[in-house]
Amino acid sequence: MARKPQTQEQKEVKAAYDKVYRAANRQRILEQAHEYYATHKQEYADYAKENTERIRLRNQSEHSRKKNSERCRAYRTEHPDVIAAANKAWVLRNLEHVKGNNKRWREDHKDEIRAEHREYRENNKEYMAKRDRKNAAKRLYGLSVEEYESVLARGCEICGTTEGRMCLDHDHATGKVRGCLCFKCNLGLGQVERPDNWIQKAIDYLEEYGSHFPVNSAR
Repeated sequence: MARKPQTQEQKEVKAAYDKVYRAANRQRILEQAHEYYATHKQEYADYAKENTERIRLRNQSEHSRKKNSERCRAYRTEHPDVIAAANKAWVLRNLEHVKGNNKRWREDHKDEIRAEHREYRENNKEYMAKRDRKNAAKRLYGLSVEEYESVLARGCEICGTTEGRMCLDHDHATGKVRGCLCFKCNLGLGQVERPDNWIQKAIDYLEEYGSHFPVNSAR
């Protein structure tokens, strides 16, 4: 006896039931599908070989593209960790290919990249200046970001200010960081450390002209 065609309501009820069942038994369904494919792998390969054009046309149809696209989006949304791990594994397996593609792309778009970098630096001057100082602290003095920020947080070691431009003070002979100084104190200390007895000459000069600068306290 021929089966009666399902009504639209029956189709909707069955579709809803199937959706709930697949969601509740997803892992089991995947395992069964993998097992079936493993035991019928040659049959799939033969079918694909014999129906290459038919499969190509089916995959190119608007319905198939839309269905596959929706399915892929749903899977990526539900399994971001799986997608990330798969992408990372693919990159590691094809590292030289990826590096070559990236290099060619940068060569083909170097003017655009430079323009974007200039625009970003122009729009983020404060952040870029801070980042450049951190990079310089790491490159020149071996300070980590945490160590650099800890030194800056203490403020100027001479006048105590925490405002304005701050500089890392270091021993020019050993390269060791001594602390943090404001711009003016750093500039003044640079003159004091001159090897030609500059500080004493400066004191003598001020005393000679009767300056009100408290030079006596420096002796």
